[in-house]
Amino acid sequence: MSQAPATAPTERSARLAALLSRISLSDQRAFEELYRLTSAHLYGVALRIVGERPIAEEIVQEAYVNIWHHAGAYDAARSQPLTWLMSIVRNRALDLKRRREVDTIGLPGADSADRAGASDGADHPADAGDPDDADHSGSGR
Repeated sequence: MSQAPATAPTERSARLAALLSRISLSDQRAFEELYRLTSAHLYGVALRIVGERPIAEEIVQEAYVNIWHHAGAYDAARSQPLTWLMSIVRNRALDLKRRREVDTIGLPGADSADRAGASDGADHPADAGDPDDADHSGSGR
């Protein structure tokens, strides 16, 4: 049985680890090669999570900026290089997805009339001129 399939991942990991080491020293050629070797895979990870091509592209771009700045933080004893790179992309994609979900969740009790009233220039229900909505707390307003 050939040993090539078993050594190919090891060789690839060693190559990626070496590139990350060079990137930590601001080696632009190493960064270009890392991008060439990993961008399609990392883009696929982002796309599977967010499901939108432009958003996935943005996530990958931000991830590579992060990789450029923090390549020295890669620790071969803790993970394989591709695993580390994928975790950066995965975490960025999940963070964005969570933020987008939070942004689309409405406030409890808020309906379209509440939102429409907020945009009519009235800062407070009492300012809108409706006596039923006025502040009856006795605060003397």
